Amino acid sequence: PTEEQQTISKLMDAYLADRKGNVIAYDSLKYASVPIKEHFGHAQPRQVTDLQVKQFIKKMEKLGRSNGNTIKQLVTLRSALSFAVRKDWIEKAPYIQLPPRPTPKDRWLTKEEANKLLDGCKSFHVKLFILLALKTGARKSAILQLTWDRVSFERGIIMYPLPGRNHDKKRRAIVPMSDSLREILLDAQELGKTKWVIEFRNKPLLDIKNGFKTALQASEI
Repeated sequence: PTEEQQTISKLMDAYLADRKGNVIAYDSLKYASVPIKEHFGHAQPRQVTDLQVKQFIKKMEKLGRSNGNTIKQLVTLRSALSFAVRKDWIEKAPYIQLPPRPTPKDRWLTKEEANKLLDGCKSFHVKLFILLALKTGARKSAILQLTWDRVSFERGIIMYPLPGRNHDKKRRAIVPMSDSLREILLDAQELGKTKWVIEFRNKPLLDIKNGFKTALQASEI
């Protein structure tokens, strides 16, 4: 298609097709593209103005979306436009102004709170997730993507890096396995039906938001 025939919707679809199978969090990327296509979809890249971007930000605010969420969506749009430039589909990508980043929230659990949180877990897979998070400090995505071939009971280590993947700034560590973690991991491996350490109903989890929220409510944290 010529540059005049390109729309944001078409570019987003092409970008997603290119990313599928090449990025870890593809579903998150796809989800972020939905409001972008709804707001900018019929526009050509050169028609994307600063006013349109500001209107999108205000629209997300009215819907109760956080700045962090809106930033992720606009960064996805930026990436799709840069992709189109590299493909010579468009000559130049419009500048996309991002809203201010939210202030980071520091919330440290006490040992008492951590124990209450574990006691509040209604499901084994949620308790295992929280234990891995507390005892290894790994990111949510790293824990959910952990497979048994990267858990070495013999060496007493957990290897979070994905083989053959460059994790860029979001580095993943190889961490030691504590005795208490070893015990619950051995139980999980015996009960497990898949290659994933965190599984539910014989499937890997894309997110654990609901189970974690239930544990928080039960522990009154």
